[in-house]
Amino acid sequence: MQTLENLKKAYSQVFISSPDYDSRAVYARRRQFMLKNLDSFCIFAGMPRDPGSEEAFTETWTRFVQEPSFLYLTGINQAGCYLVLDPKSKSETLFVPRKDPFKEFWVGKRLGYLEKDSDVARLTGIRDVRPVEEFDAVLEKLCKKYAKTGFAYALYFDTLQGDHNDRFYRKYGRFMSRFSMKLRSVAELHWKDRLVLGPERIADARVAQVATDAAFRAVLPKVKRMQNERCRCAVTVTLPSRRYVRVARTPVACIT
Repeated sequence: MQTLENLKKAYSQVFISSPDYDSRAVYARRRQFMLKNLDSFCIFAGMPRDPGSEEAFTETWTRFVQEPSFLYLTGINQAGCYLVLDPKSKSETLFVPRKDPFKEFWVGKRLGYLEKDSDVARLTGIRDVRPVEEFDAVLEKLCKKYAKTGFAYALYFDTLQGDHNDRFYRKYGRFMSRFSMKLRSVAELHWKDRLVLGPERIADARVAQVATDAAFRAVLPKVKRMQNERCRCAVTVTLPSRRYVRVARTPVACIT
């Protein structure tokens, strides 16, 4: 069995963790906030598919960006995953695709369900991990369990029509209507927690500010000689720590 640190390294593309604090505990605290304040079960969906083509080898050239709320609650940066929070039993269930060695050959390690394998549970801190094929069956049981409540929650925004969350809401709104259940938006409760930065996010923001400041100071003196945004990609900024691994927008600066 691999150590937790080795698991984090192996799955660093699909599970976001920090070397400076216990990321699993941070994600767990966020989920516990939701569980304590929910009066019915809640379903969250990550992005449904990887960008680009269905052919696995083409995905290696396209960066995946997770649905922000799902990432906030789980740290999972991978397509095709779901999260269910059940406040009555105070339980959390994670649904992931089945393990796919062929896809991993092209795109690297991915979280996947495998019988008698505990890697996903150990890595994420969510003990109940199931294959995505069981998602609908679990929802059906929860609809019956919460029949007297008459509603459940999902993350969607009334003002955003046609996005990933709206499609998810419409699909499972129809599904739950078979059990006389309705879906309500959990956005207000979610943002109540998310808008107040925790100490870890404040520390991360300060680190990001240092990186941003260094990038702008390197780019600004050369702007007059640049003809377009793409020219800025040629500017390299050297930073003292390996923590600077992401940039918000590629054309601004290449940080190494």
